[in-house]
Amino acid sequence: MKKFIALIIDSDAEPIYAVGREIWRRNAKKHNIEIYFLRADEKITDDSIRVEGDTIHSKWIDNFSDRLIDKTLKGFKYCLEKTDCQYILRTNLSSFFDIPLFKTYLESIPPSGIYAGPFEYFPLTLPNGISGNLRFCSGAGYLISRDIALLALERQKEISSSFLDDVWLAITLMDIQRLPWDRCDITNIENLSENVIMEVESKIQNAYKEKTFHFRINNSKKIIRREQLDQIGWDKIRKKI
Repeated sequence: MKKFIALIIDSDAEPIYAVGREIWRRNAKKHNIEIYFLRADEKITDDSIRVEGDTIHSKWIDNFSDRLIDKTLKGFKYCLEKTDCQYILRTNLSSFFDIPLFKTYLESIPPSGIYAGPFEYFPLTLPNGISGNLRFCSGAGYLISRDIALLALERQKEISSSFLDDVWLAITLMDIQRLPWDRCDITNIENLSENVIMEVESKIQNAYKEKTFHFRINNSKKIIRREQLDQIGWDKIRKKI
């Protein structure tokens, strides 16, 4: 069985993240997988890290993009130096993975050269003036093999960190082929009605029929507080695991 480690971007920015944290921990124990939450700590002022249980703490950086990139790279470095994992799943607290289905996916892909995830696009103009849409693997959850993590670390100074972390990684790995996977997005919950709850449950059931292993729950910027809307999705997910 191929081994992966999940690195989960973590913060206290949203109260609902506590639910995601609990689900990840429960599933790590249930399916015997190694996970680490990546958190920034204002008490750390250098490039060191502090590992406490399943949490890797690194320095606080005021700029959001810089902070995400730094946390991610510190996680990559720790995995490469301290573990024998073949893959790294970098995800966040808005995402959940069906671990058995995900392990089946791992068995279908090569052990190296992997940069995979749901595709998104970012408008980009290259230094030579050529413009287009950069295809990148969403930071809500992407997979890289051990050799690609090492490559990202080797190239970390080549690209400006003004981009968000997932776009930055895609530019850094511009010459690496990307593999897509499907994701079930539960991101359009507008109210707490029974009809909406039934629609969410139906969407999750259909995703399972299609062997989808990645679910994203993010209902921010709505009239109702995100924690109330996201809770609907998380409650339905809990019944499937």
